[in-house]
Amino acid sequence: MTHYPANVALDIDQKRALEYIEDSIRNPAGNRSFFITGHPGTGKTLATKKLVDNLTRDHDTVSLTWNALSARALNGDT
Repeated sequence: MTHYPANVALDIDQKRALEYIEDSIRNPAGNRSFFITGHPGTGKTLATKKLVDNLTRDHDTVSLTWNALSARALNGDT
């Protein structure tokens, strides 16, 4: 399990992306599937963990990942 210090914050692009995704999910006519990609070290796991944390408060969520390493980082399994 990956743990991030409390002072780790999303950058402006990550915040915008997560706001867009959360708004879309909360809108009954919105998209429900998203693909997050980027180079190593760009914050995909951090952003995804924050997104899942935010959404699981109000929704049932399913997070799909490409490999076991990223699944484990999101507290999942294969």
